[in-house]
Amino acid sequence: MKASFLIGLLAAGVNAAQALDLTPITSYRELEGVKIPVISFEDGQRKVNWQPPENWQISGGDRELNLYPNKLPLAAAQLKLIPHGAAQPPERTAALDSLLKWAMSFVPGDATGITFDHEVPNPFLLDGKPSRELTFKYVSDAKKCCTSVALVDLDARQSLALVITARAEDFERAYRAWTSSMFRWQWVSRPVSAQDVAASNVPASKAAR
Repeated sequence: MKASFLIGLLAAGVNAAQALDLTPITSYRELEGVKIPVISFEDGQRKVNWQPPENWQISGGDRELNLYPNKLPLAAAQLKLIPHGAAQPPERTAALDSLLKWAMSFVPGDATGITFDHEVPNPFLLDGKPSRELTFKYVSDAKKCCTSVALVDLDARQSLALVITARAEDFERAYRAWTSSMFRWQWVSRPVSAQDVAASNVPASKAAR
């Protein structure tokens, strides 16, 4: 019983280590000899290189990353990891009603006159992974605003919500910059470290002690 419990804990730790971590790491990519600033995220034996919109401020990490355009007051964007579990979100291919109820949770709590504006089946590919997007219009703090919520199923364990919010007059500009950056998201393999090799070679009998 004790051995099974410890092996279960070890397996859970391995799964957690392989999950995407949205803590940003400053990095760069090379294009024709030119170094372009990017941020990276750890994802198990892979990492993500992403070039976010230029001059957007970044904060947060772990399961949630927030971004703020410098010249667009009240505009904000968010990447949010959603683990699959008891409160599992609907899949990207779910019925519209299920997705609407889930996506509306990203609309500000003080919003009034909320209306569902439109759906885009696949506004971008996240390094080959399809997306689905719902857009809402509403009034918040006496200002007309819009929020678009996109959902990408990363794997069997987690999905990624990609949210952009702005005043109605700024929304198209913010939305274009945000969506365009998703085409600069790329998973790349990283070298396996000696620590990774050592961990993978631990016999189950030792882990169970």
